[in-house]
This record gives sequence, structure tokens and C-alpha cells, in this order.
Amino acid sequence: MRWHLLLVAGVLCAGCEGIDTEKANKKVDEANKALNEGNDFVKAVDKHLKAAAAGDADAESKKCVKAAEDAADKFDEASKLAKEASEMKVKKIFGEYLGLKSKSFAKRGEVAVAGKKQCKSLTDKGDVDQIMKIEKEIKALIEEADELDEKAEKIQKDNPTDFK
Repeated sequence: MRWHLLLVAGVLCAGCEGIDTEKANKKVDEANKALNEGNDFVKAVDKHLKAAAAGDADAESKKCVKAAEDAADKFDEASKLAKEASEMKVKKIFGEYLGLKSKSFAKRGEVAVAGKKQCKSLTDKGDVDQIMKIEKEIKALIEEADELDEKAEKIQKDNPTDFK
């Protein structure tokens, strides 16, 4: 699986009264923490997939499934936090950015769920058609997440003074 380390940018809004920038940035920090933890679990999934292919598929598959479940949970948490931050009283452009990031993280959670299926397929002794279907699903989900990230990055690039 191909993954990126993705972080949510904070927003700089000195003197913005009535705007929840500080609270939103705290949510962003929490989302980044969950995202980093999710990425660590993804690395474990990759490690267990490789180990299963090289040896004890049953034991490694179980570890792989657990890591994929944990990754999905962390990406879902990051998505929820980014969404909550986007719904706060923040600059419109920051809210749009966070909304896109939330959707991207949700997609990456879906990738982790598909990764769980991939882990389970190791003990099924490889129905090649099923494995190829899962790979295709993962690729499509990653492409969707990457497109959302590109849109978010464009917002950030086009509005550099609004982000720190």
C-alpha cells in the first residue's frame, strides 16, 4: 500500500474576534496526532503483509488485521476532529480546507478497512481474483484521497497568509 504522511495545517488569525481559531487549532493538533498514529499502524500493516508472504501467514495475518483496524480507527478519529474544526467559527477558507482534509482522512480510513481484507486474504491462501479486486479497491480509494488532498493543498497554496 502507498501512504503519505499527511498533516493538517493550522490557521493564523491574530485579532479575529468571534472566531474559534484557537479551539480549531487544538482540534487540528489532535487530528495530526491521530493521523501520525494511523500512519504508524499502516507501517505495521505493510510489515506484517511482507512477513506473512515470507513465512507464517496465519500469525502475521492476525497482527496485520489488528494493525489495519487500529489504522482505520485513527484515520476515522482524525477525520472526525478535522470535521469538527471545520464546523467551528473559523475563516471560510480554513473551514473548506479542513472539510477536504476530513474527507481525505475518511477515505484513508476506508483504505485501512480494505487493507484489513487484504490481511485476511493471506490466510485464505490467496484467491488471486479476490486479492486483485482488493488491490484495485485500495488503489481507487488512495486516488480519491490524494485528489482531496491536492484540492486542500491548492487552497493552502493560494491563501498562504491564512495558514501558518
